[in-house]
Amino acid sequence: MTPLDNRYEKLPSHHRLAWPTLLVMKEVDRPVHNSEVIQLVAEALGLSPELVEQPLGQGRGRRTRLEYKLSWARTLLKGLGAIELVHPAVWVITERGKLLRESDVTQATDEMLSQLTRRRNG
Repeated sequence: MTPLDNRYEKLPSHHRLAWPTLLVMKEVDRPVHNSEVIQLVAEALGLSPELVEQPLGQGRGRRTRLEYKLSWARTLLKGLGAIELVHPAVWVITERGKLLRESDVTQATDEMLSQLTRRRNG
C-alpha cells in the first residue's frame, strides 16, 4: 500500500483520519477488525511506530492515542452511512461508503464538527 502522505510528526485529528480510514476500507473491501484498521491506516499514512504506540494518557488504560482518534473517525463514518458495524469491533464499508470521495467526507465531517461547536456554544 502506498502512503497517502509524508510521515506525520503528530497524529491528524479524528475528523482528518476519517478519509484515510474509509480509503483503506475501500481498498480491502471486506469486513475489518478495529486492530486491522489501525494497522492499515498507520501504514497508509506512514506513521512512525512512536506515533502508533503513543499512549492516550495517564489513567486512560492501555489505549493509544491513534486507537482513540480512529474510534471517533469510525463514529463519524458510521454517521455518514459509509461504514457499519457487523460484529463487535468489525466494520464493513457500505455501498454509500464506496461512492464517497475525499471532498464528501471532509465536507460532511467539517459540518458535523461545526454543528457540535454551535450546540456547545449555545
